[in-house]
Amino acid sequence: MPLIEIAYGDDDATKSYTETQYLLQNDAIKTIIVPTTIGLSSAAKALKESGKDVNLIGLGFPSELSEYIKKTERATDCTYGIRPISATLPPTRLKPLTKNEITGSIGETFTAGSLGEKTITADKDNASEIILGDPIMFDRTNIDSLSDIY
Repeated sequence: MPLIEIAYGDDDATKSYTETQYLLQNDAIKTIIVPTTIGLSSAAKALKESGKDVNLIGLGFPSELSEYIKKTERATDCTYGIRPISATLPPTRLKPLTKNEITGSIGETFTAGSLGEKTITADKDNASEIILGDPIMFDRTNIDSLSDIY
């Protein structure tokens, strides 16, 4: 997939919506990738209003995307597990600051709350990363039940 253009919504609903409208004017764009929940729901709104056949991929809450998901012809959309991420943040922030128990080095392990033991691994660029779990997949068949949770 060729990169056609980069646009920034700056995690602002209005700017994200406007930038998506701008991107949708280019017929060469077949997929828009949005890394923020605010940006994704704004992009979904602009895409729905445009009626264009463009893939929308990103990080979002089922409750914020329910209206879009129910009306799309797409088979599947995906969000990353928001709850597990929030359960992991305190241990990864506090241990290095208060006890110097982890440094973020590849191979280190730590307890990530209810997620149990996690190991810091290397990503494709050999930078440290922590895999929290599989993404939560949602589509028209399960959006209502997941919207009640997320």
